[in-house]
Amino acid sequence: MQKQVQLPQLRYQPAQLTYNPVPLHRPGGRSVLFSHNRCVVARSDAEFCHGYVFTARPLVLNERMVVHILSTASDYVGSLALGVTSCDPSYLQPGDSSADADLRHRPEYWVVNKDFASNPQLGDEISFCVSHTGEVQIYKKGGTPTVMMHIDYTLKLWALTCSDQHNVSM
Repeated sequence: MQKQVQLPQLRYQPAQLTYNPVPLHRPGGRSVLFSHNRCVVARSDAEFCHGYVFTARPLVLNERMVVHILSTASDYVGSLALGVTSCDPSYLQPGDSSADADLRHRPEYWVVNKDFASNPQLGDEISFCVSHTGEVQIYKKGGTPTVMMHIDYTLKLWALTCSDQHNVSM
């Protein structure tokens, strides 16, 4: 995928907030393809799994991040996973984070919701932020926030998502 991708305007986010694309960290799962600036990922058509990707930098409390669905694959209907980890992705080797089972057996702090967005559609925007109390709040299409999970906000945490069924930007 290595080309530069022009990101579409966000439609459902508050206009008074400034959004900047967040680069994603390499390595990702072995079926992940990155755009030139690493802000867009696509899933290879060859595999269903092995699609986890991480933010290139740790999360900032109360910072709102947006997962923007840029395309979907009709071959794989499902949900989008979102989580946080204390694992600095720069210490991962290619393949370390490639499958669900690998994450459960790692020693770092991992919290993953495998169904935070059921059957997302082209153009959907799902934003999230970690509050100063550890709530991970989700906003779907700019709607009212819901609490998806509670995490240990005192740790340095990276966001992760799974692009098994979708091409996404963050």
